[in-house]
Amino acid sequence: MYTVHPNQGDVYYLHLFLLHICGLTSFTNLHTVGGHLCETHKEACSHLNVLEDDAESRDCLADATQCCMLLQLRLLFVSILLFCELTDPLSLFKQFAIGMGEDFAHMYSASCWCDVISHNKLLLCTQTSCGMHRTKVWWISTCRHRTAHC
Repeated sequence: MYTVHPNQGDVYYLHLFLLHICGLTSFTNLHTVGGHLCETHKEACSHLNVLEDDAESRDCLADATQCCMLLQLRLLFVSILLFCELTDPLSLFKQFAIGMGEDFAHMYSASCWCDVISHNKLLLCTQTSCGMHRTKVWWISTCRHRTAHC
């Protein structure tokens, strides 16, 4: 049997899905779980309940927000991204983004673009830290702010 690393994205989820379902006869069946047509293999795996949720990572970051400095919190988030198999890294980022970027928000508080700048600065730091480990963060380009509300 071939192995597929979780970093291979959709190929990994297809592999995982096929390990749990047999007797598929069409491409539509490949995306249907319990009568629900899924858009991605990851979503199909999620409906099959073969993916763990990110509760442990959420709890870890929630605890760290109480006692860690912001740089340490950002580094912890990057470590979780790199070494844990998250099911929804974007949701985890959105939940803790304000806490991880408080220093950037304070630094740019005089600007009407404060929220946009601090959010994008946090994304850039995350991307740079992951890049040092030669890991691409696919969801970063989907959550950049492009407008400001003055």
